[in-house]
Amino acid sequence: MRYVIKLLKKFRIGGYEMLISIDKRMNTKSNSMKIKFTLYIMSCIGAFALNAQNNTLSTGGNATGSNGSISYSVGQVSYIEISGSGTINEGLQQPFELITLSSGSPNAIILKANIFPNPTSNFIQLELKNHNAEGLLYRLIDQNGRVLLSNDITTTMTTINLDSYIAATYYVSVMQGSRLLKTFKVIKH
Repeated sequence: MRYVIKLLKKFRIGGYEMLISIDKRMNTKSNSMKIKFTLYIMSCIGAFALNAQNNTLSTGGNATGSNGSISYSVGQVSYIEISGSGTINEGLQQPFELITLSSGSPNAIILKANIFPNPTSNFIQLELKNHNAEGLLYRLIDQNGRVLLSNDITTTMTTINLDSYIAATYYVSVMQGSRLLKTFKVIKH
């Protein structure tokens, strides 16, 4: 026996909506097989769309300590990123650090300075390269924005003692009056 079968069914898989419409004259015995096959194909397409950014890992997590934190994953499928500058990063967890600590206005003084050693355990040296020290001061600031230390810069090489501070990340801002010239990120371990 032949029947006219019209099946109109809407499926929602993830963010995808699929509409299946079958309008054919077919044998009832083969009809269920064709519908099952069509549903199988549509579910496979939906499954591929849902697994686009997933990865199977054996374990992973976050580890924290007194010097910071790290995210880790074990057992990931290899993924390699190669940039034009010659950098190769492997894995799904890619490191990044965006640091824009100060930006100058068009009339800003361009201060060439350097802080070393960084990271440090007890002191840092602030070296001015193209500017005299007249009217400059530095501020040592913690991660909460508190000013821990503020002193005048009297020479082109200034030593900042960090012995009395805990291991953490600090910021050293060089200022001329109330005008910010440059900020450095310093890691004390």
